[in-house]
Amino acid sequence: MKYLVNRKKTKLHDYLTMAAFLPANIHHMTEESYRPEVIERVEELRRSVPDLADGLLDFRIADRFLFFGLLRQLPADVMTPADYLTAARRYITDFDDEQYLQRLCLHLELPYPGRDLNSIQTVLRESSFDDREKWIGLMIFTDPKTYLLRMIDRLDEVFDALGAFYQPLESTYQERLEQLGDDEIIADFQLIEETFTQDLSRFGAIEIVPTIFQPYSAGLFTFNDRVQVALGIDMADSIRRKRQFDTKQKSDFFKNLSDPTRYEMLMLLVKGDYTNKQLADELGVTAPNITYHFRTLLKDSLVKIDLDGERARYRINREHFNRMLLELSDDLDLSGGAK
Repeated sequence: MKYLVNRKKTKLHDYLTMAAFLPANIHHMTEESYRPEVIERVEELRRSVPDLADGLLDFRIADRFLFFGLLRQLPADVMTPADYLTAARRYITDFDDEQYLQRLCLHLELPYPGRDLNSIQTVLRESSFDDREKWIGLMIFTDPKTYLLRMIDRLDEVFDALGAFYQPLESTYQERLEQLGDDEIIADFQLIEETFTQDLSRFGAIEIVPTIFQPYSAGLFTFNDRVQVALGIDMADSIRRKRQFDTKQKSDFFKNLSDPTRYEMLMLLVKGDYTNKQLADELGVTAPNITYHFRTLLKDSLVKIDLDGERARYRINREHFNRMLLELSDDLDLSGGAK
């Protein structure tokens, strides 16, 4: 496996992440899920640009912001926020509508409806999307170029306003970024590599982008021939300093196992990979029902997903299970010894 550290893309990934955090009703910042310093940083961000969150939710469907998905379609030499905006406009203007919509359907696990309005409405009506997401889907399928160019115009406004907030943050971490060697960043990534919800072994190269806005998180972006990881600069050190799972994560683990449908899903995934439809057929439930349960399992890192085949395929996250069981065994003293 080849590793490449790319510090030139730090600001781009931080800007996209900040844009995703602006809508307050998407990311509920509780201390159960986020560190206090991250909550304070996000609240400061929202106060600094109070009017820019409006409309960003128009570009989020099936738990994914479209501007993150678009990053996967852009050339590898897109380094900065300005590069992103320029390349995105060029890509949207030149892309073939049909090909883009077919890829989008694969990503969203939808049958491709073509361009017929009645077919589009039928597919969206039968999807697991909420009413807002169905409206967004209708706009995309009706006129993808106009819709996505409007998204880039909105991002242009957001990026322009983020500079005043980001500059002090960038200055604070600049020396740290300069002192960290590439070998140290690669070692940090290798420490957390197995926790990702995708199988990375089939990719020839992994591009690691150190990020600072969310220093304790990591994001994964898959391309045809490589993987790009946005790695929070403090994430690995945080893992080294403490045990991996807190009490809530362990409680959520038991909650997932106590749900009959999720337990049966996991029993099947232990045996091999499944698509959404295959799981639905095996368990005798609807595909939207599988999607609902899978999102919960994915959020808690119990399963992995491969979005790069013809259809998304689900698999169990064996590494996560093994680490969780080891900690539970230690917590509950299941070795048989009495204290």
